[in-house]
Amino acid sequence: MTDESPSTQSGLPFAKGYPINVTAHQFLETAETMMVSRAASRGILEVAVEDANVPLAGAMRRDLLLPVLIDYTNYVIHPQADLQYDSALNDELIAGVAADLASKDNREPTIDDVGNADAMAQSVLRRTPLINVRDDHAGIGARTEMNSVAGMPLSVSLLMLDTALESAHNLSLKHQQETLGVAEPEVLDLTPVCQLLASMNVSEHINQIPTNVHERLQAILAGSSPSYDKTETVNPMYDALNEDADRPDQENPSPEVNQ
Repeated sequence: MTDESPSTQSGLPFAKGYPINVTAHQFLETAETMMVSRAASRGILEVAVEDANVPLAGAMRRDLLLPVLIDYTNYVIHPQADLQYDSALNDELIAGVAADLASKDNREPTIDDVGNADAMAQSVLRRTPLINVRDDHAGIGARTEMNSVAGMPLSVSLLMLDTALESAHNLSLKHQQETLGVAEPEVLDLTPVCQLLASMNVSEHINQIPTNVHERLQAILAGSSPSYDKTETVNPMYDALNEDADRPDQENPSPEVNQ
């Protein structure tokens, strides 16, 4: 990912690996493009959920079916991976929080302060960059956005998404074999992923797919191209391995993967 030569295999719109210091819109656009590219490399031509089928190029939009794979990544793939990031930023963050805790009593930080600071820092560093928010105008009632603070490096979040895609495709093949009697590798059926998320009761947005999901998705695809805010800047904390990153805003905490 750090190779200086342009990538000729992925077809992605950046030459020096996955970007880090980008706007939220740029990174979301990168995630959408990458998911289309990776799905196409697996032979997937369209994506289905319930009774709806959407061409691959449109399915991976942040306001269509990408939110399903985002929640699958955040609530299933990421927890199973149990990733740990050890960097100078971690130490700086913990030391800063411990000092703040001790300063309230005008004393030097203790071991207990460091332990409490470590727990608080980890709660920030476990947050994922991409989350879903409610959007009644989106295809399934949810839209993917950037989290306000996150600790997972952006490049790692893309790797997690790729892993989620592979896992979802395997679930799709099994589901098709059981329900249709034949697997259709060119169709990524996200129905079993939605059923899994609903059974876990971890995602308020994916628990109930709209009954008219086919009409909703087709209406969005038939409409004009979406207009997104391109001015929001990604917090340096999105790359938890960047030693020059600023400390996260401790006064405005947000949930690990959803808000």
